[in-house]
Amino acid sequence: MEAASLSVKKIHILRVDPGEDVLAAVNEFISRTGLRQAVVLGGYGTLAASHLHWVAHNRLPPCRPTTPSPAPKAASRSFP
Repeated sequence: MEAASLSVKKIHILRVDPGEDVLAAVNEFISRTGLRQAVVLGGYGTLAASHLHWVAHNRLPPCRPTTPSPAPKAASRSFP
């Protein structure tokens, strides 16, 4: 088992508006505040589209622009 303790200096709360790109909002917030290290403690809400990235190593990914995922298509069903 490993354990650690730390002192928290500041907690930031970021609200992302409906339709706003989450990654772009987080990047803008980081630029505005000058954050260099952070931990996301939680979040809730819904997304219109998403892209998951599974981290399998401790190296930073290559720097490349992200492209938004297309919005999911509505399922078409006919009911009797």
